[in-house]
Amino acid sequence: MPSRTVSSSLPLFRLLRAAAGLGVLLALMFWMREQALEGGAAESAASRWTLNLALWLGGGFTVAAMGFTWYRARRDHRDLRRIVEGASRFSNDELSFQIPRSGEPEWDRVTVSLNRMAETLRGQFEELRRQRGEQTTILESMNSSLIAVDRDHYVLTANRAAEAFFQLEAGYRGRLLEEVLREPALNRIVEESLRLGETRRLEFESSTVTGRRLSVSSQQMFDERQESVGAVLIVDDVTEMRKLESMRSDFAANVSHELRTPITSIRGYAETLQEVGAGDREQFLKFTGIIQRNADRLEAIIEDLLTLASLERPGPLEEADLEPMDLRSIHLEVKDRMHRLSSERGIELRFEGSDEVEVLTRGDLLVEALSNLVSNAVRYGPPAVPVLIRTRLDEASGLLTTEVEDRGPGIPERHVPRLFERFYRVDKSRSRADGGTGLGLAIVKHIALVHGGEISVHTRVGEGSRFSLSIPRARKLGLP
Repeated sequence: MPSRTVSSSLPLFRLLRAAAGLGVLLALMFWMREQALEGGAAESAASRWTLNLALWLGGGFTVAAMGFTWYRARRDHRDLRRIVEGASRFSNDELSFQIPRSGEPEWDRVTVSLNRMAETLRGQFEELRRQRGEQTTILESMNSSLIAVDRDHYVLTANRAAEAFFQLEAGYRGRLLEEVLREPALNRIVEESLRLGETRRLEFESSTVTGRRLSVSSQQMFDERQESVGAVLIVDDVTEMRKLESMRSDFAANVSHELRTPITSIRGYAETLQEVGAGDREQFLKFTGIIQRNADRLEAIIEDLLTLASLERPGPLEEADLEPMDLRSIHLEVKDRMHRLSSERGIELRFEGSDEVEVLTRGDLLVEALSNLVSNAVRYGPPAVPVLIRTRLDEASGLLTTEVEDRGPGIPERHVPRLFERFYRVDKSRSRADGGTGLGLAIVKHIALVHGGEISVHTRVGEGSRFSLSIPRARKLGLP
């Protein structure tokens, strides 16, 4: 290395320089002595002694000077090697290292300067690492997917959300965006953002993640000179949001339709009664009966909507709102509620499993949930075929599961994912004819959720359906 070569040759160079100077001095003194001898001058013993002494003293001083020069050269060499070693450690990112002082003012000034420089660099590097750590933490904490590309569409970086969502393979950095992601919409929006110099937004169906709708925003990146160096893509999965918006729109439309139907009937028959009067008793009773049925239907819809509104809260019910209720009481209440409907269709309600179990609930929520499930089973099941209500307790998980099973027509598979939506009907005309509001299964779902449980369905066309309501059990009767 150049620095090591210079530091090694410095002492020898200084020694040779000092030796050369003293050699010239000794040569001059010898020349003066020879000249004096050749001149034949009468030389006394004293003058010869003086000249020899001067010669010996000169030689002694020469040796002493050479020794001192050698000592200083070695000391300078050692100090220089120490500084070179410190600079080497600084270059290897050992900025916390401090070069020790030697006591020589000249070298100590260099040492202090280098140590201060290292300390300054260390502070700057730590600040850069802190800032980079903060930026990385922010980017990795984002739920949105972030991808940065340069002006030539080469991927610079991506956050963890983008890597997971798009399942980016290792080594994607430095590759073209078109190679990493087969999303033509992303490539198009990057090109538009860089070409127009403005933020661009787009929503599209993903080509790489099946069934997902994505919203992307692209804007330019600038360096410290405010020159464009690329673009940043922020991608959000808005599939669920769009589904909720669609459900909300459908709900508003369904509510309007469900309420308008009985209101229209009530208004129409009321106007007819006003026109024809009460002279025809048979017609009068018929029209008032229709008005009464539609008023009851309107009341049922409003009651179910109010029930749903009271259940739509985040998280399960507070423990203070719950009270113990045994299954026997719940089953008896359900049986009483369904007695008229089941008797009309000649359907027996069969309860199986132990009812010596107590659950925590609020009011008659569980009665409402089971009544809705049993009501559907009775309405859609064949006449004179029993409906089975089976209860079982899983001691390991502490879940109490109640199954309501019928032998009805079953539900086509395409309807199952939306079965628990509000106002969703598999057979719309039949549901209205049977007096249903279209909110029963939605209410059951929310009752299960507020109890910290779940509702599921197993169905097959032509073989019937089995709805399973699972909630955490409180305790067995008689036990603490």
